[in-house]
Amino acid sequence: MDQTELITTGLEILNSVISLALVKAGQSLAEMSGREISLEGPGLKMLPIQEFTNLAGGADIPVVAIYLNVTGDFEGHLMLLFPLVQIPELVNMVLGDIDVGDMSSPLENEVCCSVLGELGNVVGTSFLNVLGNKLEMVFLPSVPYILTDYSGSILSSLALQAASLGEEYWDNALIVNTRFNEIDKKVHGFFLLLPQPGTFTEFLSKVVAIKHGSS
Repeated sequence: MDQTELITTGLEILNSVISLALVKAGQSLAEMSGREISLEGPGLKMLPIQEFTNLAGGADIPVVAIYLNVTGDFEGHLMLLFPLVQIPELVNMVLGDIDVGDMSSPLENEVCCSVLGELGNVVGTSFLNVLGNKLEMVFLPSVPYILTDYSGSILSSLALQAASLGEEYWDNALIVNTRFNEIDKKVHGFFLLLPQPGTFTEFLSKVVAIKHGSS
């Protein structure tokens, strides 16, 4: 199987699995919050990490990132990224329309920070569990870490990490433009799944080999 065929086949498999993972993550969030929340994504994109800021609206867009380090059969990172302006709607979606104070600086609002951490834990873990079950791989997430900055700055920090590992660039990221729905509320964000630098092709090869071996 050549490189082009590997990428096409691997992304087809992952697109199907990630769609299921989003549904399950939405169900887990609904159970946690007691509210009718669902998640959906129009499809999986593969982009060089340097190009993601264009998809997110530009490098100067303030964002909140919920970050999980992932180990096991997959070594890399999972990040949920939301525009800062969407955070009040997201928190209200989970808690209901209650006053939790100023959320313009989410890390300085104890309730907001707690909700984002729990959202990352529930949604991220559920998402990775489905990937692990369907791909027959182990995905072990860390506890969520929340940060807020401009999207370009957050992604630059990942590029610096890649450099510290001896890589000149970060491989392609798997990106899902995701919508969180709850009756009349809608929040747009992104799931980013990033294999460790230099391992993207290896990861796709594992995915294809496992799924072809079980079919």
